[in-house]
Amino acid sequence: MAIIETGNPKQFLALTDTRTMFQLTVLRVKDRLHFAAPLIAASAAHANIVRDQLADWSN
Repeated sequence: MAIIETGNPKQFLALTDTRTMFQLTVLRVKDRLHFAAPLIAASAAHANIVRDQLADWSN
């Protein structure tokens, strides 16, 4: 198995799906009939990654 170094924490990598673990988590709470909008807390160092992955989460 090849290990690809991206510099991103594992929650921002697509390990088990085409989406990242972060995106899969957000998708689990997408249904607004059952969940309020999620509050996402992240390091300022990861703000751009979070923003990009949220913009791309519906693909």
